[in-house]
Amino acid sequence: MRDLTLIARNSRWVLLDENVAELGQFATEGAALTAASGYVRAWRESAFILIGDADGEWREEQLLPESHHH
Repeated sequence: MRDLTLIARNSRWVLLDENVAELGQFATEGAALTAASGYVRAWRESAFILIGDADGEWREEQLLPESHHH
């Protein structure tokens, strides 16, 4: 299982992998989650994603290879 992090930073959503390498920047949380789901499908492996919003609140979700975020 892999780990991803999604952080709201400077009006953008930044998607990071488990090595803190940037996978992309997105205008919305939804667009970032869609991209994260794409990585999970390509890896054919589940991932936990830690999501930090602009207010400093954190939550964790599990992404499955067959899941789709819109």
